[in-house]
Amino acid sequence: MKKYYSDETKNQTVQEFINGKSVSKIHAETGISRSTIYSWIESQKESLTKAEKINLRDYRELVTKCERQQKNHSNFKGLALHCFISIKRKIQCD
Repeated sequence: MKKYYSDETKNQTVQEFINGKSVSKIHAETGISRSTIYSWIESQKESLTKAEKINLRDYRELVTKCERQQKNHSNFKGLALHCFISIKRKIQCD
């Protein structure tokens, strides 16, 4: 027997996917079949606004920013360790 879902349920489910939740996780939480979820995602792809879509250039820019942030994070961790060691040595000398 075919189940019918409200537009609100469909929109909420697709929004959860857009926000990063996997189809498998949504299925496990709601009991909605994976194929149904994928069909809702496909049907709403066209209705996404341009602001919600990402092109290859934007994607590459985001990857570059992410890599830069990771490098900065590593540098700050190293600097913090260096400062900690310097302070520790200074305390031991006093």
